[in-house]
Amino acid sequence: MDWDEGQLFASDQQLRPNGGDNDIFGDVDEPSLDPAKACNKFREFVRGYHIGSIFPYRDQLLQNLRKNKHVLEINLEDLNNFESGLQDLLQEKPGTYLPQFELAANAFAKETWQAMGDDQPPDIQVTLKSRQDAMSLRNINASHVNRLVKVPGIVISAGRTRPKAQIVNLKCRNCGHSRMISCSSAFGQINLPRTCGRDRLDGEDECPLDPYTIMPDKCKYIDQQTLKLQESPEVVPTGEMPRHVLLSCDRSLAGKLAPGTRISVLGIASIFNSSGSKRKMNASSVAIRTPYIKMVGMEIQTEGSGLLGEEEEEARERDWMDGWMERWCV
Repeated sequence: MDWDEGQLFASDQQLRPNGGDNDIFGDVDEPSLDPAKACNKFREFVRGYHIGSIFPYRDQLLQNLRKNKHVLEINLEDLNNFESGLQDLLQEKPGTYLPQFELAANAFAKETWQAMGDDQPPDIQVTLKSRQDAMSLRNINASHVNRLVKVPGIVISAGRTRPKAQIVNLKCRNCGHSRMISCSSAFGQINLPRTCGRDRLDGEDECPLDPYTIMPDKCKYIDQQTLKLQESPEVVPTGEMPRHVLLSCDRSLAGKLAPGTRISVLGIASIFNSSGSKRKMNASSVAIRTPYIKMVGMEIQTEGSGLLGEEEEEARERDWMDGWMERWCV
């Protein structure tokens, strides 16, 4: 995910030349495009990209909807072949443009689905795949945060799939005003507004501080799973311990992987504030963030053991206890 909203402030003092009038992607170093225009271009891609007489993404989306699968997998190289620069948008700013891609896919699915006389389809998740070379997990650094990375490794732990609030519904305890806020971070907590947002008439009293309460039954939830990815043993330098990183996957990507599975992950290098733990905070720990990767695509190379992470831990504990009983309780 992106930087923790409301938790981190940054200022870019590097001056870069603006793109020319014909440069729709703005700066050369950091490509940019108005989100609304990007959404239109992604919609054109889903509708119009073709190989001969075959329209792969339009057909894929319709077939998946008929199978009750709400996902569209995009090959980044096809996106680059359709229009040069679109792939760079997703590579450099996936947190900004991947949601626009999903809006485009949902808009196309809605108009196609309704033309067939059916109700509005559920939300579509866009996943990505790429033939680009993978990078070592230990080479990920601060320059990769909020960018798309491809990392190989072995899943060593898999938590249970749990519901996560994507859209949180709030209600003021004083006046009943309702509002919705998005919860974009995979691990971070949401910051509730401290003041009521209702427009007031002249002379009307203000609501007290911290007026909002969460309405759980009116929130929008998605499935989310936490994994742990470790370097493959063959790439670990001699004398060093293998490194690992947290993975966050949601919706169609959740519940697909078991410990022991070798995968190549395409995801957004992200960070979250882990200062909510029980350890004592100090001035230096406030600036520390824990890295993780928000998975937006994966390629399975070998299957794992089939046990969930928590089940695997329980199995190991039972084996240890059985061995202890055999040794001491004869």
